[in-house]
Amino acid sequence: MNEPTSADDYETRILQALRNADPHVLDERKRAFDGVVYLSQCRLFREYVRLDDFETVLAGAHAAYGWMPRILRSVDGDAVTALAARLEGFRGMSHPATALRAFQLFDNDEREQACRFVNGSVTGSSKFLHFLSPRSFPIWDSRIARVLRTRPSETTRVSNYVAYWEALARCIEKPEAQQVAQVLGGDASPLRQVEYALYLLGPRDED
Repeated sequence: MNEPTSADDYETRILQALRNADPHVLDERKRAFDGVVYLSQCRLFREYVRLDDFETVLAGAHAAYGWMPRILRSVDGDAVTALAARLEGFRGMSHPATALRAFQLFDNDEREQACRFVNGSVTGSSKFLHFLSPRSFPIWDSRIARVLRTRPSETTRVSNYVAYWEALARCIEKPEAQQVAQVLGGDASPLRQVEYALYLLGPRDED
């Protein structure tokens, strides 16, 4: 198995992808997506989903999986119960670096639980966590991974997700990210703007 990718490597690759991005391509591709749906999903999580209420967690997980080509099969209720109070604390965080520092206080087992409780999937869990706290957690999937020269199989590593998260937290302050935000516009967080740009730059046959 290949070594995990470092945050430094991901930072270099993210900034390179943003520098090379054609603003016209980004603008054209974003028109195929409905930003209102994204904001509605954020509102659903903000106003309805509570991690101490498993029925609302299931509803949120199904909503998050509506963004994926796969079917939701399971949500780890034990993991949700164990981590509910700590994950709820991320809602009020306004910067991914702050959230990452809090996440790094989790032990290895807790990190694995937090990143796999939806369908046993890092991708699915990252989407749920992103909608729970859009300024804290980035979405991680195979389409973005391919832009960043990461094999789809390596998106299953929690360590790679955390390294990508750290890199994005650094990149949102860079001029390249500001330029992308101007192209994409909208009300999304700086974290979402950069992650969304990477998604739009990826091949369109993935999740």
